[in-house]
Amino acid sequence: MSARLIALALALAVTALPAGAETPAAEPLTVTNASARLAECALVVDGHTRTMLKLHVGKSWSDSFRPNQDLRLVCERSRKLFFGPLKAGSTYRLVGDGRWLELADGPAE
Repeated sequence: MSARLIALALALAVTALPAGAETPAAEPLTVTNASARLAECALVVDGHTRTMLKLHVGKSWSDSFRPNQDLRLVCERSRKLFFGPLKAGSTYRLVGDGRWLELADGPAE
């Protein structure tokens, strides 16, 4: 490689990471099934399916994510195509006593 290409590569590497930049700390995301039915959902993280959830009535699922990640929940029997974007560090509950599932903020009541 020529000296110019090496210098350019070094300059790009230095400018890509701001000084003192840190990766945000992971925060918990919790989903509780407060509905009257079994909830089958897929958690999509940054556009990729990460976890398939089968939440029984009254059960919860939790995992940690960085705040800058795009989190969405795709559930069977929901009126929307997906729920989200969800916020890391938040608690959600699936509600619905009829045919459809909805997503609400906050812990199960």
